[in-house]
Amino acid sequence: MDMKKRENLKKWKYGLLLLLAAALMEVLIGNFAFWKTLGYRQTEVKDPYILSGTGEEGNDAALTQDTSFRKDFGDSGMGLPYQYGTAFALSADEKAEGQLLILTEPVKLRNIYVETSFPDRENDADGGTGEEYATLSVSVIDEGRAHLFPMTEKLVTPAVPRSQYLSLEPFGRVSQIAVSVHGPAGVSVSRIMLNANVPFHFSPVRFLLYLCIVLTICAVVMVPRKTLTGRKAFLVYLPAVMLLILVLAGFLYEARLQPDTTGKGYADLAEAFLSHRLYVEKNEDPVLESLPNPYDERLRESAGAFGEWDTAYYRGYYYIYFGVVPAVLFFVPYRMITGSSLSYYAVELLLVVLIIPGCFTLLYALEKRFFDRKRLPEAARLLLYCAFSLGIGTVIMIKRTQIYYVAIGTGLALTVWGLALWLHSAPRLQDGDRHSIAEAMAGSFLLALAVGCRPQFALAGFLVFPVFSGVFTNFPGRGGQWGRRFLLIFPYIPVAAVLMWYNNARFGSPFDFGANYNMTSYDMTHMGVHLSRLWDGFWNYLLSWSPMMPHFPYLVGTDLNTVYPGFMFAETQIGGIFFLVPLLWILFLPFPHTGKDLPAGMKERFGLLWRLHFSDAQVLRLMTGLCVLLGMVAVAADTILCGICTRYQMDFRIFFLMAAVLKILILYTAAQPDAGERIQKDSGEPANGFIESGSLGVIRMSAFLRIVMILSALTILMSILTLCAGYETQDYQSINPTFYCSLRYWIGLQ
Repeated sequence: MDMKKRENLKKWKYGLLLLLAAALMEVLIGNFAFWKTLGYRQTEVKDPYILSGTGEEGNDAALTQDTSFRKDFGDSGMGLPYQYGTAFALSADEKAEGQLLILTEPVKLRNIYVETSFPDRENDADGGTGEEYATLSVSVIDEGRAHLFPMTEKLVTPAVPRSQYLSLEPFGRVSQIAVSVHGPAGVSVSRIMLNANVPFHFSPVRFLLYLCIVLTICAVVMVPRKTLTGRKAFLVYLPAVMLLILVLAGFLYEARLQPDTTGKGYADLAEAFLSHRLYVEKNEDPVLESLPNPYDERLRESAGAFGEWDTAYYRGYYYIYFGVVPAVLFFVPYRMITGSSLSYYAVELLLVVLIIPGCFTLLYALEKRFFDRKRLPEAARLLLYCAFSLGIGTVIMIKRTQIYYVAIGTGLALTVWGLALWLHSAPRLQDGDRHSIAEAMAGSFLLALAVGCRPQFALAGFLVFPVFSGVFTNFPGRGGQWGRRFLLIFPYIPVAAVLMWYNNARFGSPFDFGANYNMTSYDMTHMGVHLSRLWDGFWNYLLSWSPMMPHFPYLVGTDLNTVYPGFMFAETQIGGIFFLVPLLWILFLPFPHTGKDLPAGMKERFGLLWRLHFSDAQVLRLMTGLCVLLGMVAVAADTILCGICTRYQMDFRIFFLMAAVLKILILYTAAQPDAGERIQKDSGEPANGFIESGSLGVIRMSAFLRIVMILSALTILMSILTLCAGYETQDYQSINPTFYCSLRYWIGLQ
């Protein structure tokens, strides 16, 4: 057998071992409940008491009244007659609430299976989905308690049968069990089993999740150093891009049941534009018009005035104050072609398809621009690219299909692709390619459009200085250089002119986007600019952390805790970006001591601000610092002008993550053999493959790559937990309980 066949056979063996490891995790860990309950002696409950709710007659006997347990529950409980029978369906006009009492010989109770069912809703408007769930709570009387003691509460749905098993850990043997059922009209309990055996179920979704975990662990342990180029690299990145898109699209698909998928807001604005007007609605409420301050919600309520929520009310008209660009790009063309309204779900799905490849393109172009000959090994790059794609806020966008996320998500997609085009065109401009200026101008145009989605994205334009520093030196004559610099910023001019006209036509000022006239829960026109809010903003957006628990959904939302002596708008928090994006921890590492310059391939002298000249190492450090500074400015702007919301992290995550990627590439490049003077170990041995990083001393290259890969994997993990966390006013538990139970089944140990 020749060497090539041996290598191929070895690869197949490794592949089979990885698949076997993932399969074992699915069998042993994913089906932990099956193995735990394998020896249980299950008992079916035949005759529970109905403590409350409406009981239906059984086939064998009519319901009879029994009061023998009134001494334990009745007079101090619900005060209802307790009925006994063999059937125990619960019904109500709108919602069903009932409690069943189970009497048993003292038994060692480990779990209880409550099988719920719902009436046929195929003819309902919701297609039979969205309401097929119930909340079960179980209380017991055991050897340690003489009265009912609550044990557990759980959201269950027949669509996920595994969810209907409730584990219990009572004090000794149990003699009485009370099962409370809360659900929609018509929910029924068709069977109850004590000490039930959980069936074995192989989940393909969870198997793929375990396979990804195994692959990541192996990559971190082995630290493969191979770097691919050309078609081979494309064949590695394409599946990763497609997998990320499919996973995020799957989450977004489940969000289709949310109430804001009709495109209201931008759909109204599209209709207004096609009707040749800028306002979406004229005020018809004379009471609102007569109020001295229509932006005071309590004043509106006390006066009985109607205000269109989350719109800008100005001089008798309602306007959409969210960025106009998404309406022009998506909603107006769709309405012109189809005559109907475009849903937010469809737009966010398109944004996912744009953002993920855009992030991969952006980072690839960043490496090619500054680190062409010293790229990261493929395994580290792949994890880094995936972490960047999820960490910039993509997972936050798909959490809800609402106008807020469409506006910020569109701006994020335009920013990603604009920066990618800038970075991709810069090396060719540096080589004197005159035609690549069109690509750079296209990037400028996209970045200008991003400002029309969310003004905070205007900060990305400042990256023009380090990205294009020194690239025009090969164009002869001062006119050739300055002419192309003007072409680079020219696309901003018409976009800015249109946006300023649009603002002036609506609110009488070219710089007023109308957000202050928002009809919401507080008066933004008098909120003012108070710098004392900054401390709370920096803490909650950057450094705060959220409580975590050892069971699903692991990440817990918390309310804002502040002593600010005024009003600060805030929603439920799940932590700052240094908690949610562990990859940013790399920013705390010091820069390497590699002298003035970095290795060959970056030896050209880059000019900053087109006149001041710095070394290549200094340019990269300045660019890293500039990204951090832009992120801090965005945090300050969001805090002072808007408030503290998790979705606003989409405004600045990209800047901090770009700084982290630059820091990683600088540290990695500095460790190459030609990185200035060689660093000597204490033994005098040459230190090729080591990084000297200030107070950290000497770091082995393999250890550094492991750090990068672990932080990238943790960032991906925290992105998944962010999707599961409950921090929205309405979350999966209430919007799509079936999906919530499925998530709990895939990620938690059920």
